[in-house]
Amino acid sequence: LFVLGFYWMRKECSNLPLLRIVIKPILAAVLMGLIVYQLPEWKLPLIILTGGSIYCLGLFLLKVVSAEEINLIKQGLRI
Repeated sequence: LFVLGFYWMRKECSNLPLLRIVIKPILAAVLMGLIVYQLPEWKLPLIILTGGSIYCLGLFLLKVVSAEEINLIKQGLRI
């Protein structure tokens, strides 16, 4: 499904550097997967929470999310 969506986006938005856009989130997902894979005996809710936290941390460390976007998220959580 991802490959089909990527192909369609590449075809429709040929001037966007799609590979550069998706590579960092993919790296964050791979990091999350490698760490979560090492936790097979943990309870599922704890694995989900840990995986989500690791993914968010990976996005932050890879600078996928800008400071402005983080501020928007904080403002949205206050509502």
